Amino acid sequence: MKRRWFAIIAAVSLLCAACSSAPKRTMLVRDVAAQATTYFETGNNELAAGLFESAGLHLQKAYTLAASVDDADLLCRILLSATIYRLAVATVDVSAVSARGGQNDIPFAGLASETLLARADECARRTNRADVLTAVCAVYGQKNAITKRGAQTDFAAAHTALDASEQKLGKEPYYRAFLQRTRGDVYELQQNYAAADRAYLTAAELHTKNRYLYEVGIDWYSAARVRSLAGNKVGALDAMEQALRYDRDAENTPAIAADYVAIARILAKGSPTAQEKSRAARSARWAAEIYEAGGFAESAQEARALSEQLEENQ
Repeated sequence: MKRRWFAIIAAVSLLCAACSSAPKRTMLVRDVAAQATTYFETGNNELAAGLFESAGLHLQKAYTLAASVDDADLLCRILLSATIYRLAVATVDVSAVSARGGQNDIPFAGLASETLLARADECARRTNRADVLTAVCAVYGQKNAITKRGAQTDFAAAHTALDASEQKLGKEPYYRAFLQRTRGDVYELQQNYAAADRAYLTAAELHTKNRYLYEVGIDWYSAARVRSLAGNKVGALDAMEQALRYDRDAENTPAIAADYVAIARILAKGSPTAQEKSRAARSARWAAEIYEAGGFAESAQEARALSEQLEENQ
């Protein structure tokens, strides 16, 4: 009997020893937040690609998941991206969405960008890095303002707000790059194209260094736009080649096609040579084929019409 009890005690002792060496149980679960982050990043990439319908749906899924676990930090960032979605899609075809599944399927229930911004700011203030995220919210607030007001923007106030936010975003490369792009947009509205170009290139450098591939093409496209507005056709085409390079690397079909459309329009500006006219028509025609291959029928039709117009002008 003693031997049996000794054996039992020894077995229990070994079991306790084994348990004490086992990994400690986690005190933090991130499964839902991780899934929400995946939807969030997908939605952001789709925003950059111009795939607004799917971007809105993925951002809404990300928001729903983040709300279910009360992740204020992630909610803030999702709402900021939703603000850009709303600016890109100012109106929602409610009837089309309802036909597919009801008004509840409209991303963010058709909320205005100002409402989304206000909610983002509320979430930012509930986090343990409120100073950083409220500064990010201020940048998005300026993006919203210049998009809505255009040339009526208070440029001095916009630059002051961006400068103030920049000081707090040292460890946020994505948002620092977004700030630089927004600064470029302000300079563009002021018709200070050289300063806008510098800001866009700074954004491109930050995005490239930190491997935000889908964003780099937008930065170079923006640089090409302001160079073209400044009458620098050669510089604009050089920038478009960079945009095209990164959009190809991202396999971003609608962006690649849009790049070729932009190249066509830049070539056709001013008093183009016969060679430029021919290249412009070919670029627009190839853009139409890319759009068609990607299933973007309406955009393909517009690019095809442009190519026909350019061919007539040769």
